[in-house]
Amino acid sequence: MATKKPNKADLMTYKALQKAVEENKLKIFVNDIILNKPGIAVYNPWENLLPKLLPVLIGFFVLFFSVILGLIIIIGSLALNERICKKKLNIRFYNRTKEYVLKSYDTYDEIWQLGGLILADSENKKNSCLSPEENWKEYIIHNFSELMIDKKEEKPEEKVEDKKENEQKSIRRPRR
Repeated sequence: MATKKPNKADLMTYKALQKAVEENKLKIFVNDIILNKPGIAVYNPWENLLPKLLPVLIGFFVLFFSVILGLIIIIGSLALNERICKKKLNIRFYNRTKEYVLKSYDTYDEIWQLGGLILADSENKKNSCLSPEENWKEYIIHNFSELMIDKKEEKPEEKVEDKKENEQKSIRRPRR
């Protein structure tokens, strides 16, 4: 998928998004049904395969000794997988997606175009932006424009006074 090179305004908007997430003013929600598929950069096949494959293999091994016990192990372990492992894997998927999205503008734009991301204001969750239907740049500019301004630290007065003293010392005084 060819993406255009971002201009300076796009990069400033993206940096404001990063600052808003860093300051917990903006939450990123991830739809794992859309993004957890083969061919997408945040997809990990082992997280999808192993939790289902291991209980089944163990159950088949037990099936050789006891059919009823093997079936109970397969059904029970798959039920536990859905309740316990699935929640932990969803948290890992969310963290991996969030890291990938906040890595660079290009990675963010790639995932945004696929869909599955929701940007929501931390204070008002009804104020949100759904990918890819809505324009995330306008959402960030409208809600977090104060984060787009680069605040440069003003020089303290002490440094100005130090400069004056140094200038006075550097002036050559005539020798007597």
